[in-house]
Amino acid sequence: MTACSRAVWGVLLLTLLPAALSYNLVLIHTNDVHAHIEEMNKYASSCKDSDREKGGCYGGVARRVTKVNEIRDQDPDHTLLLDAGDQFQGTLWFNIYKGQEAARFMNEMKYDAMSLGNHEFDNGVDGLIPFMRNVTFPIVCCNLDTTHQTNMQGLCNSSIILNKGGKRIGIIGYLTEETAFISNPGNNLQFKDVVDSVKAEVQRIKSKVDILIGVGHYGYGNDIKLANAVPELDIIVGGHTHTFLYNMTGPYPSIDTPEGPYPTIVDHGSRKTLVVQSYFAAKYFGFLNITFDSSNNVESWKGQPILLDNSTLQDLDILAEVTEMGKRLEEKKLQVVGFSAVYLEGDSKVCRLMECNLGNLITDAMIAFHTQKPTNGSWGDAAIAILNSGGIRAPIEKGNISQGDVLTTMPFGNNVDLINLQGRYLRQALEHAVSKYDKLNRAGAFLQVSGLRITYDLCRPPGQRVVSAYTRCRKCSYPRYSPLDDDKIYTIATIDFVIRGQDGFVVIRDHHTDHKRFNNIDSDVFTQYLQSNSPIFKGEEGRITLLEDCTSNAGQIIKPNALILCFLFVFLFCALLR
Repeated sequence: MTACSRAVWGVLLLTLLPAALSYNLVLIHTNDVHAHIEEMNKYASSCKDSDREKGGCYGGVARRVTKVNEIRDQDPDHTLLLDAGDQFQGTLWFNIYKGQEAARFMNEMKYDAMSLGNHEFDNGVDGLIPFMRNVTFPIVCCNLDTTHQTNMQGLCNSSIILNKGGKRIGIIGYLTEETAFISNPGNNLQFKDVVDSVKAEVQRIKSKVDILIGVGHYGYGNDIKLANAVPELDIIVGGHTHTFLYNMTGPYPSIDTPEGPYPTIVDHGSRKTLVVQSYFAAKYFGFLNITFDSSNNVESWKGQPILLDNSTLQDLDILAEVTEMGKRLEEKKLQVVGFSAVYLEGDSKVCRLMECNLGNLITDAMIAFHTQKPTNGSWGDAAIAILNSGGIRAPIEKGNISQGDVLTTMPFGNNVDLINLQGRYLRQALEHAVSKYDKLNRAGAFLQVSGLRITYDLCRPPGQRVVSAYTRCRKCSYPRYSPLDDDKIYTIATIDFVIRGQDGFVVIRDHHTDHKRFNNIDSDVFTQYLQSNSPIFKGEEGRITLLEDCTSNAGQIIKPNALILCFLFVFLFCALLR
């Protein structure tokens, strides 16, 4: 070989070496599936024949199986399937099967790992353990301390290390610390700080792995903060906020508008972290093809969430299983209980940020339930109702309303009770409802109300945002509104979830009195109202006003120096006129 030939081969080798040392990973991911086993319409409500005829049905486990197999079969050694929690709760499937359905079909899809979500604890630890024992893949949760919950020990790992195509991939799991008070985990589990826990786990395993992935139920905004705090993470697969990410220029595949780019890039200078999430209900599959360089840093990527529309055929074997299991649901699911002449908005992007007509309707139903046999000279037993927006899980379409629609919207089975609460504590509860107001990390504590008219100034600091609050009278000849009185005792209809202090309403838990318990769950109360009041045409009614223009000076008090300038201007103007 001549010197020239050797030089040519040397150049070729140098050119090809980086490509030879690069590594490709195909990531498929889900989050917040919420027991959506069957296909659904574009709003994630029940798919009806009219939707089906128009090709307007999406998702469903039979489509998910088809798409997973289609992607995985192309490169099984380099494909990773992850879930970021909240498989539980959301449709009649969970009400009937209690998580058995999730375990069964996740096993069919051969998930590689999942993190827990807060809703996995809705039926307590005892309701979660059968699922954890039945799945055939690892569950990861580095910030969950099971020291005092012995029957859960060994069922959840802080992290796992998988070998995919010759690379050691460390997967660290976590879930929101708020699970302690927004679900029902009991008193024995400790939910430690996510960032501190992930940092510690990264330090423990980073020398043993080539790539680090966080998978957790923490919220989009929090995942970005986590990426900044823990730059060693190459990818974060998130959930909890039902966030739709996509390319921001469009066109978009369905009605969903992205809240950020897919993936969202957190740039650390010498390396990057990719943050992803795939909306909710598995209407989409998250799909990302990532190339790592020879130093195992993210080099490039391509992919978008895949809309699971009718271009993806349903796996016939899985569809047969769904049909057989679904027989237990059919009679109850199809029973018509009402009719709505309008669309009833129940999307978390609306109801957790502002007044929504479905929230108005449900809280009115709670008032009506407690107005059937009024006592003590009042027109009703409660003139005020409050409901945490986290209890509203789906919208309801215009047209016939089925029992399945109701249970999809209100799946939790909370009792609708009465409490007494002093005005000052009601005011504090209203403050709490907007204390974490954030359009990215939408808090379920935002209250939908009946019998209240509230103005919030979101430019003020938390705890000082209630500008005005008016309450509907109860012991009066006809309902009318007057300012909230801090010293007055108000009778309030709400759900036992809120009364127990969940979603952070400790002020209600600690200060309510005269708790009257009723053996009527929220979905039954709502159903009864629909049956008695259809057709429904509820709208927005100005119950909640939000002031958000923090750049405007409208309504601000003019400061003394501004007053002096005004007087000087008037004086000079008058002098010029002389």
